[in-house]
Amino acid sequence: MIIDREFSSPGEEFSPPVPEFAPPGREHNRSDREFGQPAGMAVPPKKRRRVPGLVFAAAAAVTVTVALSIPAPAPAAAEFPQPENFTAEYRAYLDDIIEACGAEDDLTICQLATSPMAGEFWTECMEPYRQALRQENLPDEVYYDGSAMTPEPGGVPALNFFYRIFQGDPVTTPYQLSYHTMITYFQRGSQRREGTWGIGYSGGLSFGADTPFSNIYMGELSQSDDYYIFLGQGEYRQYNNMRNDTPEQFHLERSLTGMFSNTLEQDEQGWDTFEQYLENGTWTEYSLEGNAEIEVVDGSIVLNDHIELHPGSKPGLYSYATVWPSGLGFASKDGQPCTLDELLYHPDCLRVYL
Repeated sequence: MIIDREFSSPGEEFSPPVPEFAPPGREHNRSDREFGQPAGMAVPPKKRRRVPGLVFAAAAAVTVTVALSIPAPAPAAAEFPQPENFTAEYRAYLDDIIEACGAEDDLTICQLATSPMAGEFWTECMEPYRQALRQENLPDEVYYDGSAMTPEPGGVPALNFFYRIFQGDPVTTPYQLSYHTMITYFQRGSQRREGTWGIGYSGGLSFGADTPFSNIYMGELSQSDDYYIFLGQGEYRQYNNMRNDTPEQFHLERSLTGMFSNTLEQDEQGWDTFEQYLENGTWTEYSLEGNAEIEVVDGSIVLNDHIELHPGSKPGLYSYATVWPSGLGFASKDGQPCTLDELLYHPDCLRVYL
């Protein structure tokens, strides 16, 4: 499970460059500074959280939090409290997720994470359990190791599970909800700080959408003491995030393969800004019209025949670029005309949302 570091989904796509973000905000949008195709809901962008672990606020029927006080030393694994309602059915559900993660079966992972069982397991078992742990001043960032819940899993596969429900604006989107499941899987749970092979997943159903979205990373990863997930070398895939014109129920839209960069900084207000990009590797954009494969070197896109540049109003500046045959567009971080180097360096189409 991933905590409020947010296994989340979203971004911005445009036809001519028009920001795609609109209420209810970045957490409820699926694309960042990208455009061209109709956008759905997004994986929340960069994480903004005070250190140590402040709660990410969301208008939620169910909310995910991180303990705000310093927890007492955890009891031995055998003594660590277990959920009161950890039924055989719920155990089998988590076992199925672990099995799918071990098999690198991203489609099954998405099906399990977006099934009704995800919400039931969270509301009936995990959320009451986490509240009980907080009341006892114990760590509530817990892992399932295949047999029990534990704050420090041993050298076995370990799963961290989070679930959120976002409520729509009562005026503009009455009674509409968006749910979001976040999963982190470590092949060797005890190595999650040092780094191990694993899976980072975020997905769910956005406002008014008919099919669930999914962002999934498979490869080397590690977890910081602040619970941020740092990606190493692997592959990140997005399903159903941006374009809703594909007839298949579940379709791949983008893959980023190679080495990833991780930047954790603080802004002038003292909030964390956490960004992850493909740094060296291959970006592939998929569409009904065909696929575009583009090389990325040191965080910058290497121009090829798939990319059309659109000059700005002044010589030497560019407004945006279009990727063909998909028609995807990307612009500078602030959406303003910029130099070619600025346009091609770390655009949002290379950003990872978990």
